[in-house]
Amino acid sequence: MVKKINAFNIQKVFVAFALIAFTLFFVGRNDVSASTTSNYYVSDPNSAMYGKVLKLYYDNQGNIIEDTLGIAGDFSEYEIYVNKSKDLITVYGRDNNVYVPVKRFICSDGGNNTPEGIFYTPAKYRWQTLMGPSYGQWCTRIHGGVLFHSVFYNSKNNPQTLSVSAYNKLGTTCSHGCIRLTAGDAKWIYDNCKIGTKVVIYSKGGYEPFSKPSSYKLPLWHTWDPTDPTSYYLCQQRGCHSIIADGLAYDATDNQWRYYQSGVFADWFTSLAQYNGQWWYVKNGVIDFNANTLAYYNNNWWYVRNGRVDFNANTLGYYNNNWWYVRNGRVDFSANTLGYYNNSWWYVRNGCVDFNANTLGYYNNNWWYVRNGRVDFNANTLGYYNNNWWYVKNGCVDFNVNTLVYYNNNWWYVINGHVDFTANTIAKNEKGLWYVNNGVVDFGYNGTFDGLDGKIYYIKNGLVYQIDEVE
Repeated sequence: MVKKINAFNIQKVFVAFALIAFTLFFVGRNDVSASTTSNYYVSDPNSAMYGKVLKLYYDNQGNIIEDTLGIAGDFSEYEIYVNKSKDLITVYGRDNNVYVPVKRFICSDGGNNTPEGIFYTPAKYRWQTLMGPSYGQWCTRIHGGVLFHSVFYNSKNNPQTLSVSAYNKLGTTCSHGCIRLTAGDAKWIYDNCKIGTKVVIYSKGGYEPFSKPSSYKLPLWHTWDPTDPTSYYLCQQRGCHSIIADGLAYDATDNQWRYYQSGVFADWFTSLAQYNGQWWYVKNGVIDFNANTLAYYNNNWWYVRNGRVDFNANTLGYYNNNWWYVRNGRVDFSANTLGYYNNSWWYVRNGCVDFNANTLGYYNNNWWYVRNGRVDFNANTLGYYNNNWWYVKNGCVDFNVNTLVYYNNNWWYVINGHVDFTANTIAKNEKGLWYVNNGVVDFGYNGTFDGLDGKIYYIKNGLVYQIDEVE
């Protein structure tokens, strides 16, 4: 998803302990205002939201914003929908009879050991003993022995004993029946969803308003949850997961540059982001150094070469099945010109290459012959433009020529580079002198012609074969 962002100093590091925990595969709070909202009736019978009306928020490019708490605000009550088939949790607020999706979490369920149906949470536990025994943080009971809880730990009250293998399985069916989450997401439910919160558990493959967040793998030495605010100091000490201002930062665990918002990895983010004086193309939250494309940002489209905006680019860029004219790194939608690319010159109309163009195009003080959108430097012909026909030599209009030119089964009289359709005269080419009537050689004419030079021209089949001087 693409969102409009403001550039920040992404090197600024927040070290305050009270900040929300870094979450490496969940959408964090969105502080960007949505451009529009609309109500959406769910008509997909395979969706758990079938028959309901959702209020969706869109960014300024029409993409759904997948964390709306920073826009929609807090709700006094939430409903939690758990899709076992996708290991996806969607949290909804209610605005009368309209559902507002506000957050999404990746999770792991227990397949058939996780019951389906509608439940209401009866209790919460800061730490709770689980099977094994193992232990979970920020636990919210759903029904019977089934809870929302963090990925399990091997020791109670010791957040440095995380099961890394279980953490790396998030997003798959692998629990004993509970719903596993990251510590940060389990804590959000624990903190924000009061006792009696409605929980709907189902297995359906139909419509979901939000996509499934990306999973993230921890190295084996990382035996604490990076989303756990009680363990964040360990990330600070190791320098592995810094809570940062909005922007790009380097993740040493897998050598990726990631985009963060409000301290969390924004895996939905696909746009441009600034770092160290450069603008980079970010796809699904990660810099794509292989990207050669056009990217939208701040009401403009920019040319990206090897993942970085090239502000010196004057070329054509391919995007969405079209080729666009780029001037100083930005698409110029007002351009009506010729653009150079791949050893050819192309005709650009309103910023886009027009492959259907058969015309003349002006560039560098000359007019050039365009065939199927490309300048044809081998053309020796006539080209139509601005209600006139012009003489083209080696692809360029020759305004100095006075001659006869063959085109469309006729020979046309050209003076000062363009066809003169009013001409009634005698004109010469390499095969002789010819009678021109209304700009074209008249091969059916037999007779005489009084020239302005005081001569009488005798003509047969359009060809001048005898000249007599008048006494």
